[in-house]
Amino acid sequence: MSDSPPENNSTITLQFDPCAPQQGEAGNVLMDEMMALMQESQSRQNFMPSLMPPEPMPPEPIPQLTVVENVDDLPQDFLAMLHESQNPFHAQQNRGAPVSAKPVEVAETQDLMAIFQRGGVDALNLMQYCVRAINLDPLFVALVREYQLRPSHQALLALYDCFCAPHAPGKLSISEVLAAQELRLQSQTALVRAEWQRMQQPVEPVPEEENAPRQRSTVPNRSMFDALLSQIQQSAKWQATSQYYKPELSPNQNLPGGDITPVQLHFVTRVWRPVIRPRLVAAGFWRIATVE
Repeated sequence: MSDSPPENNSTITLQFDPCAPQQGEAGNVLMDEMMALMQESQSRQNFMPSLMPPEPMPPEPIPQLTVVENVDDLPQDFLAMLHESQNPFHAQQNRGAPVSAKPVEVAETQDLMAIFQRGGVDALNLMQYCVRAINLDPLFVALVREYQLRPSHQALLALYDCFCAPHAPGKLSISEVLAAQELRLQSQTALVRAEWQRMQQPVEPVPEEENAPRQRSTVPNRSMFDALLSQIQQSAKWQATSQYYKPELSPNQNLPGGDITPVQLHFVTRVWRPVIRPRLVAAGFWRIATVE
């Protein structure tokens, strides 16, 4: 490399070859510039954050935490609780309650017999509900209690024919109990029916000179249906009615769907009104006449 400047006064291009260091003034200038660039580069690296991720710190111990090395050492319900915490809606659905459901309040149990005995609008509404819901067990209990106060042949036969006979139009739901009591009920009812038929025959005049004794009519057995009443009041259907029936609601509002269904309407119009109700009213159960 020549130390003399070029003739055309152009800019000097400095080139540096590490294998052949430059000599002279141009070489010194080039060396000074390279050192300045290296120092500036090092100073920038000292102030720039490191792009490499820091080394992981060892985890701090958590108090009251047991380290489990094997899945078999976990509690049996751990996976179920983990699944429930990750899927709360699915877990609530499996329990049959919405996610935001409040605790279910236990309904107040109603004394159905107290409502019947109280009479008035509450008793009529309960009878109306029993007919429209085709839940005739409570109605039968109320009618039997009324029969026990004024026992008669007609009332006993009407109760048996409407609720207890093998082909009764309003047969009770306790079918197993009825089957077990069938022979006893049939035999006792047959005696009452025969006596009632005899009572309907015209009385033959007795001559005055003859002292023939007159035939006396007996009073039907008041306790004939006691076994049925005990089973009905212990049944699950009676308990459910006592729990979910609300006297402050109308008969239709107390129905499961809040209104009468086509099947229930068919029973009311085709069975209750033309068959059961006239028979009960004729037997002396006057309150039934207003139950539609």
